Amino acid sequence: MSHPVLILVTGPPCSGKTVLASRLATELGLPLAGKDAIKESLFDTLGWNDRDWSRRLGHASVELLLLFAEGLLRAGQPVVVDCNFRKDIEGPRLHKLSHQYSAHLVEVHCHAEESVLVERFRARARSGERHPGHGEDLQLPEFAASLQAGVWDTLGIASDPLEVDTTSFEQVDFRGITSAVTLALSSTNKIANAKT
Repeated sequence: MSHPVLILVTGPPCSGKTVLASRLATELGLPLAGKDAIKESLFDTLGWNDRDWSRRLGHASVELLLLFAEGLLRAGQPVVVDCNFRKDIEGPRLHKLSHQYSAHLVEVHCHAEESVLVERFRARARSGERHPGHGEDLQLPEFAASLQAGVWDTLGIASDPLEVDTTSFEQVDFRGITSAVTLALSSTNKIANAKT
């Protein structure tokens, strides 16, 4: 039996994680677990209120996301996970999870120039397309401070994280990223087969 692969698409909000994770999952035929999809489902079920409530549902969303990913890893299945994980909080938990199920970690870390991310965040908040429960119109100072503090940097738990600069989406090599992740999947299966 091959070792499962945990594909983490990480980085700050507005860095293109969801687009990239969705494309990877589709092209590789893998299940996708995304924090925002879970959080918005919770908003629709439980309602939304202030920023504190949004934070609480955000924490609950991460817990559900990790629970879903663990279930797939336990079954020996690979999974693509889309989330703005924090290195100091979720990093150690993901590291422990990967060891528990002998999973191979692949981190695809999205990033962009700070000014570009701030402008994207501002535009998204004003667009009216974002679920209102997020309350992003109130979060811009908090977002900018978190960027400067580096809270969404690479997790530091994958041996060779793949850095993707999304400052210009037109220049992102989606095919190359998919190929790199496919190679990781293939290499893991070969190693597992050699041990059996």
